[in-house]
Amino acid sequence: MDSVILFDGHAPLPPGPHGLLEVVCSARSSRTNDAALEGVLRQLKTSSGAAIGKRFGFPTEPQDVQVLTGRWVKFTPPATIDAHELLRLA
Repeated sequence: MDSVILFDGHAPLPPGPHGLLEVVCSARSSRTNDAALEGVLRQLKTSSGAAIGKRFGFPTEPQDVQVLTGRWVKFTPPATIDAHELLRLA
């Protein structure tokens, strides 16, 4: 909660149903969550690690930037407002 990841909304959806992603991130100020972060999607990958699409890089990205690797899943969720249920379905 209180975290945000930005991505290019005009980029095409990846071809597979799931895979990996790299997010360049930093801490985010939050009064209620010390673990909150803000990030920018740097690269989508297949489950085996092959790059999908172009890599986004900052013009002056520090060498010690924090990069998190996570998973992405493509699915059509049911209409719900419960984030825990969406996570369980993914």
